[in-house]
Amino acid sequence: MTNHSGAFPINTCIYLQLWEARHPFFNSAGLFHRTSDEQYFDPRIMMSFGKSKIGRRIVVLVVVSVILSLITLTGLFLTFQLNDTLRTRTDGIKATGYVFASAIADDVATGNANGALKVLRSITRVPDVSYAVAVDSKGEQIAALGKSAMLVEDLVDDHIGMFELLTRGALPVTIEIVKGAEPVGRLIIVADVSGLRAQLLKTVIATLLAALVAGILGIVAAMRLQRRITAPILSLIGAMSHVRQARDYSTKVIHDADDETGTLVESFNAMITEIGYRDSALKRLAFFDPLTGLANRQSFHGQLETVLASCVDDQIKAALFLLDLDEFKSINDSYGHSAGDALLVNVAAALKHNASEHVHLARLGGDEFAIVVTGIDSEAEAQAVFAPIIQAISQPVEIMARHVQIGVTAGVTMIPRDGTTPSDLLRRADLALYSAKREGKGRMHIYRPKLDEDVQERTALAIDLRHAIRENQLEVHYQPQVNIHSGGVIGYESLLRWKHPTRGYVPPDQFIPIAESNGLICDLGQWILRQSCRQARAWLDSGFAVRQISVNISVAQIRQFNFPGQVEAILAETRLPPYILCLELTESLFAGYSAKRVKQVLEGLKGVGVSLAIDDFGTGYSSLSYLQGLPFDKLKIDRAFVSGIEEDADKRRLLTGVIDLGHALDLTIVAEGAETPGEIALLRQMQADQVQGYVFSKPLPAAQIVAATEEINCNFHERFTAPAELRKAG
Repeated sequence: MTNHSGAFPINTCIYLQLWEARHPFFNSAGLFHRTSDEQYFDPRIMMSFGKSKIGRRIVVLVVVSVILSLITLTGLFLTFQLNDTLRTRTDGIKATGYVFASAIADDVATGNANGALKVLRSITRVPDVSYAVAVDSKGEQIAALGKSAMLVEDLVDDHIGMFELLTRGALPVTIEIVKGAEPVGRLIIVADVSGLRAQLLKTVIATLLAALVAGILGIVAAMRLQRRITAPILSLIGAMSHVRQARDYSTKVIHDADDETGTLVESFNAMITEIGYRDSALKRLAFFDPLTGLANRQSFHGQLETVLASCVDDQIKAALFLLDLDEFKSINDSYGHSAGDALLVNVAAALKHNASEHVHLARLGGDEFAIVVTGIDSEAEAQAVFAPIIQAISQPVEIMARHVQIGVTAGVTMIPRDGTTPSDLLRRADLALYSAKREGKGRMHIYRPKLDEDVQERTALAIDLRHAIRENQLEVHYQPQVNIHSGGVIGYESLLRWKHPTRGYVPPDQFIPIAESNGLICDLGQWILRQSCRQARAWLDSGFAVRQISVNISVAQIRQFNFPGQVEAILAETRLPPYILCLELTESLFAGYSAKRVKQVLEGLKGVGVSLAIDDFGTGYSSLSYLQGLPFDKLKIDRAFVSGIEEDADKRRLLTGVIDLGHALDLTIVAEGAETPGEIALLRQMQADQVQGYVFSKPLPAAQIVAATEEINCNFHERFTAPAELRKAG
């Protein structure tokens, strides 16, 4: 459908300033037509600039077709008309010639030229006859009358060409002269056809004029036709160019064609609409979190840049809060990812509900959210802002028919004090968040420069630790484990030690977390496992009886592919009997790991032939009921349960209950951290099986273990089984 100007609307609500700015030539030529609320794209103007090659070809094709058709039809008509006229003229001359041929037959037969000439004088009175000649049977001329532009020998042969006939203007007709049924000669009559030639010329001129008129009409018709055909195509070209330049997928081409071009326009409109839907969806996916509807990390970077610019230009201040939900992983693991997603949606809704116009919200990934609040001038104001955030998020919510409550930990950076780029602000807020997590949950830490120093310190230690593993600079110390009833040393726990070239001994609680966060923990675990097995084999080969060697295994090692196979390979390499090796696993094994998968790995290790112990029991995630059915051999009670049992009756009752329940599960009980003979006496009364602690020996290098073991074995009964008054006196 066209408007009053004959142009085709692209979209009644679209503005094409970008297109016009990039194509001033078209705009200055009037390519765009506007009304008060509409814009139109006129493809015919593009044709006037020679842009429509298809249109030109259509015009040329139509014009050439019309002219060729006219010329062909005219040529055929002229040929047919000329042949018909010549045939009629020839037949008339022949009819006359037969009469005169009979009249001069005797004269020709006898060679009477005068008699033949008298007869021929009469034939010249026939209209259009310009020449007549009689020849005998030998071709000798008997008599001739009139004037001819042709030779006699040519006249005898009346098969004259059309071109020669028209150029000479003469039509020769030959009639046989017969006497007594015998041919005696020929009578040739030449008719003047110059008038026919003039008539033919007039016909040709008329034909050319008709062809010219037809060509003009053809051009007019062709232009209308090509406009009809190319208008939607040019509209499509203009629309596609606009879409490509302006990325405006609301563009539409309106055309009333009911043929294939109309179908093409409809298909284009449908395609652009679909592309527009997909583009909108992709943009939303690119800048917004699909679950919560909050800005994503990429979009949040842009918001931070805007806030930073405002802080610089308008001299305002702001704060960036980086939030991490407490125990979110346990909710995911306990109730499933659907419950976790529902919780994230509730958290986002709570943040939106409490957000003002000066707040920017984002979900950066997982359970990590970011908030930028402008107009905060001090750390005290930041703490005041954080309080309602905690209150909003910590409200109990019902998720999948379960009441769930969750906390939040935060790291904060002040803008622009703590950074001039989004990356710096987010990195330092993350450092503050990590610092808050290390101290507990539900806390907020504000960034301090010392956090950067701590990061640099940990990074340097990580580099040195990697070098220490590669250069074999680590040591293994061994702490005896004693049978609390027989008094004999029954095994040793391998403990990793790192003597730094410049720092001296680095405590394990410093470098083990670094190894875990930098992916070195598996390398450390492999190293100490191999070294411990080699040492145990060396002791056996030297005649020193080793009943058991215990090695701590990290969760990361357990989660490696075919960890039981790795253990079996190390045992085969060091030639250590599997029953001597005991692997100690902490309760963190059960966090984020299904009971089925835990059992599968533990049974694989039991299949190798090693013993299994659960270490630091009571400080993590597990319970005795959770341990039921898992193939553990030992339960090592953390020193926090043992320390102070001489003075604390509640601790004694709790520890007795743990030991009894462990025995009910058929586990050997090992008490860690015993430091006094009194604690040993109480543990014996509680029926603990084994003890490990400084009361017997601190961890020692392998070279000192033999002597320490002999001393423990010799002095155990004297130190720990004598009457209490004798021990005090001693």
